[in-house]
Formats: sequence, structure tokens, C-alpha cells
Amino acid sequence: MLTPPELGAWRPRLTVSVIIAAYGHQDKLDLTLAALAGQSYPSHLLEVIVIDDGTAPPLRLPEIAPERTRLLRTEEGSRGRANARNVGLEVADGDVVHWLDADMVTHHDEVEAHMRWHHLAGYLVVMGYVRYVEEDWPAPAEVYAAVSAGAGEKLFDLEASEPHQWIVDLAERTDGLRAAKDTAYRVHVTNAASVNARLLRETGPLQTELVLGEDTELGYRLAQHGAAFVLEPQARAGTSAAP
Repeated sequence: MLTPPELGAWRPRLTVSVIIAAYGHQDKLDLTLAALAGQSYPSHLLEVIVIDDGTAPPLRLPEIAPERTRLLRTEEGSRGRANARNVGLEVADGDVVHWLDADMVTHHDEVEAHMRWHHLAGYLVVMGYVRYVEEDWPAPAEVYAAVSAGAGEKLFDLEASEPHQWIVDLAERTDGLRAAKDTAYRVHVTNAASVNARLLRETGPLQTELVLGEDTELGYRLAQHGAAFVLEPQARAGTSAAP
């Protein structure tokens, strides 16, 4: 049985590429990058790749963002969420790929909570927990300050927010995936999941012909290549998107 170290009580060594497919909503992307700039995971081990999937006018990188952040753009006529993520995957050089939606506000140790598992084994897929927030978020500078200070939960009213109920129900039905058996792959939802990069490349990229369910299909193929799936309650993020 794998047991991850306590947050803040270990020394990371693996690199991680956070891949964000984005279309429109510059304001939300600004918050996502501000929160990633405030992560506890060492900045020299973290890169962020944002792929603009054809926004007009094009998206831009804001002032507050992780040191190693780059912005790419999909080619004309080659669009879609799966394709955009594959564009990021092609250039990612991290030991781990962390899929993240462009409207997620991650807590201070969200990336660290994922990565402590990947340091234990090279066959893991880790899924975090997301809260859906209806209230307005503060400005990027305030988000960065709160996340950097480990106070991300103070950015919104926790009691008024809603969980990703499907993930919560799945965890309850399967004892945190321990009893999920051959259905555990369904937890691979690319709004807040991470995958060992070598395993991912052996499995193959996301299927671009799928409009929906491309993350579940990839999860199934990852399972066929020997992946084990982990739910990590301490990998937390909030989003204004509807559940």
C-alpha cells in the first residue's frame, strides 16, 4: 500500500507540466494563473502551458503567472478541447502532466498534493477535488496573495459552494476507489487530474474525434496500460463553472 508524505514535509524532485486548454474568458484564466503562481510546489519544477483554442482577440499571459509559463495557439481548422490539450502534451517536458481547466483556482498545495503521489510510483493517475462557486472571485492580485499564504479557502464561502458531486458519490460507493476494481478509470476527469508523463505517452494522446468523454476514454486506455487511480481530497480547487 502506498502512503504519501505529509504536505510540506518532503523534498520534491520530479517536474510537472500543467496543461491548460483555454477558449475565451481572459478574466478566468488570469485567476487560474495567479493561483498557480502561489503554489507550494517549487517553481523551478513547475511549468505551465496554456493553449489558446482560437480565441478572438487572442488570449494573453497576465502579469501574475508562474515563472515558467508559455502560451501556444491551436492551428486554424484544428480545434477542440482534446486537440488543444494534445498540442500542450507535444511540447510538455515534465515528468508528470497535470491537466487543469482554464477556470480553476487552485489552493496553495494543490500541485504538491498531486505530486507527492507521483514520487511514489510511475503508474499513477491522481484526481483532485473541485468546488463550484457562484459568488464573484476577487482580483488576481488578491487570489495570488491568499493562495500564497495558504488561505485559498477564504476566497469563497465554502458552505455555499457545491462539490463535484459525481466524484463525491463515486468515492463513497467505492471506498475512495479501493473497491472500484475495473471501473476506477472513470475518475480520470481532465479538469483537475494528473498522469505520469511516460505512462501517458505510452498510452497515446486524447482522441480528438470525441466531442465529449475524451477524458474517460483516455482513462480506460490508461487502465489498460497498467495505471492505478487515486482520489486526493487535499488537491483542492474552486471554479465558477457550473457542475
